[in-house]
Amino acid sequence: MSLLVSIAKLYVRLVFRDGEYDALRTQRNFNRPDPPRALAKRCSRCDHNGTRAFWLDKANSERGVLVYLHGGAFYFGPVKEHWDYFGLICKQTQMAGLMIDYGFAPQRPFPIGLNEIVDLVSTIGLPPNWFFLGDSSGAGMAVSATFKLSELNGPLPKKLVLMSPWVDVTLENPDIESKKDDDVMMTVERLSGAALDYVGGADPRDPLISPMFGKLAGLPPMLIQMGTADLLYPDCVRFRDKCAQAGVDVQYEEYPEAFHDFMMLSVLPEAKRAIKSQVRFLSAHSAYDDGEV
Repeated sequence: MSLLVSIAKLYVRLVFRDGEYDALRTQRNFNRPDPPRALAKRCSRCDHNGTRAFWLDKANSERGVLVYLHGGAFYFGPVKEHWDYFGLICKQTQMAGLMIDYGFAPQRPFPIGLNEIVDLVSTIGLPPNWFFLGDSSGAGMAVSATFKLSELNGPLPKKLVLMSPWVDVTLENPDIESKKDDDVMMTVERLSGAALDYVGGADPRDPLISPMFGKLAGLPPMLIQMGTADLLYPDCVRFRDKCAQAGVDVQYEEYPEAFHDFMMLSVLPEAKRAIKSQVRFLSAHSAYDDGEV
């Protein structure tokens, strides 16, 4: 673990971990729905059927499109760090990006946001070489959206990049208990409250909510990145294993003592390594790209 990660952990614990679940207050304090000034010239608005979205570096679409689903435990975002990450990964891959400002709880619970994502990517006319990138709850939604697109015979992403993925909202894995003191950002209580608001009256084991319980065979190649000081680490390992057992091409990277969504803080050495690996993964040619898998 780098010294910067140690310092960042103290900051994250002070800013994000303390306090009870309060969706509306968190949205007021942290949401940044519009591109920051540093990215504004690279962005263009792209609304579709009432769903807000933003292109970044749209002129690079022929190189590929990174469809980014921000995290925020299904109830807030994007935040400044999401925009920072989005600008960096598009710049380093030299691909276009599409940030979808999908609906979230408690105002717009499941399946509203998921349906917005699926509708947008199905109708906007993406090139064949497009990818889903997601962090935390956004990573889970990327997998669920891929399930839904497959059901509808819609356009499928070439690959998935899943950062600190939240893939099981039940939080029933007993091994999560061992990470409660390690995680500097999240608590079981706050995540449980967020999940309850998002799920509403639906089954939390529905694969479109918790992809851990879905039929994973046939998913595109995926890169999963996770820090070991993450409340969701045990579920991530379980999901990785289930994907591998289902024959999915999984590249898994583990970052010792790194916290949830550490990739969003590009100043960290661990984040630099993670993003560099994402660029390699997204740029690499695979048999799947030729439709051979």
